[in-house]
Amino acid sequence: MKLSAEVLRLWIPRRDPGVPPMETVILRLTAGDGTVAIGESVGARAFHGMDAETIARELREIVLPALDGEEPPVSILQRLSPPARCALDVALHDLRGREQGLRIADLLGGPRRTRVAVNALLPRSPEEAMLEVAREAWKQGIGTFKIKSASLAEDVEALRTLRRVFGPRARLRLDANGAWTPEEALERIRMLEPLGLEYIEQPVARGHLDEMARVAAGSGIPIAADEDATDPAAIGRIADARAASIIVVKLPTAGGIGGAMAVLRAAAEKGLGAVVTGMVDTSVGIAAALHVAAAADALAGACGFGTLDLLTRDVVAEPLRIENGAMLLPGGPGLGVQLDPGALARLRGGR
Repeated sequence: MKLSAEVLRLWIPRRDPGVPPMETVILRLTAGDGTVAIGESVGARAFHGMDAETIARELREIVLPALDGEEPPVSILQRLSPPARCALDVALHDLRGREQGLRIADLLGGPRRTRVAVNALLPRSPEEAMLEVAREAWKQGIGTFKIKSASLAEDVEALRTLRRVFGPRARLRLDANGAWTPEEALERIRMLEPLGLEYIEQPVARGHLDEMARVAAGSGIPIAADEDATDPAAIGRIADARAASIIVVKLPTAGGIGGAMAVLRAAAEKGLGAVVTGMVDTSVGIAAALHVAAAADALAGACGFGTLDLLTRDVVAEPLRIENGAMLLPGGPGLGVQLDPGALARLRGGR
């Protein structure tokens, strides 16, 4: 089947004017019969090592000429880095779904759920802003709150405030982004244990599973692996080291839908819980992750899809919806979302 492709690099302003725009890449595939499919990969140099410019360049230099030469998509995928592979892999799943009139979740064996509970990512300061976002999320039925770690005193104060305002029903998560030493992690965890956190995400730097295992062994709070959870082999190492009890699955890290499903299967085989999360994507990337979460055999809690409100604009005609604390799986086919040409025109022009 003859395919053509277009690589779209987008800059999307955030609602917080103090935060730089989100930079992402949309890959648009067009089949010979005119069927259009889409995939996304967000630039995140600090997380997976690639910014949007690098992802876009790799797609243009490898995918476009390969498709012109009618190279099989499977062999193209094997030549791409995980973030670039994600964009193509999602677009290929979307294309297959559209051609067969099926949702991607159906292609993955059928959805286990059509509603996926989501967590809210809260701003850290000022406290009034954090509580405003949390209260709005609570009204939407969202009961899981995640914050990014700052100083120990700030973390304790923020989490105490959330526990005081929302009570024992609120589920609280803290993401350290690998910033703590093992000693610091254990000290912080001792202070945080009375607050009943659901888990602490990536307490120590990526690649130091021995240190994370030491933290997990001394922690009264479950530990989740994020940056270290890249592929099935990595999941095996995490499990063997007893470095975490929960895996955070992100599509750009795993190389797309196929890679994410492989990570979920590996986690299940090793007895680890898993949640699926986005990268502050548009509705394209969130939809892809949502289909994965819908098809997962089991989830260890709410998934990180409640981030669309962090952006001032979306790229689809009908953004994904959250109702009663859960994101609804689109009706399909494919991803179940359609690009908005007007939004693309506004967001392609630059910063």
